[in-house]
Amino acid sequence: MKLERLLKQTAGQLLTARLNGSTVGLNDTSASGLDMSVAAILARNRFSFNEIVQTLLTRCPHGVAARDGWDARTERLAKRCAFRALDDLRHRSERRRKAMEEKLRELKYRFSTKTNVSEDDAQ
Repeated sequence: MKLERLLKQTAGQLLTARLNGSTVGLNDTSASGLDMSVAAILARNRFSFNEIVQTLLTRCPHGVAARDGWDARTERLAKRCAFRALDDLRHRSERRRKAMEEKLRELKYRFSTKTNVSEDDAQ
């Protein structure tokens, strides 16, 4: 359900391309690189760890599980892709939050400096 909804949206166009085997724009065009790209797209669209793993194992016809079959190894690889994608997303969000906090501090400082200078001019 969730996957089908995403595939129908504009945001799902790249996912559709990846599920169809497109490696355009990827540095790693292997089956595992395709799995990682799919996992990253799903993570950015708020899919859970289990949803990402399930999609890689059952819906990615050009990925590792489709190529090698679903076994303990390919399940472990799918879990690793899901973990990395979610971890990368979390780190990216943290960096963005820190950059925004720094910018806010800078703006507050600039505003307080201008306010103090304006008050001094008024006196």
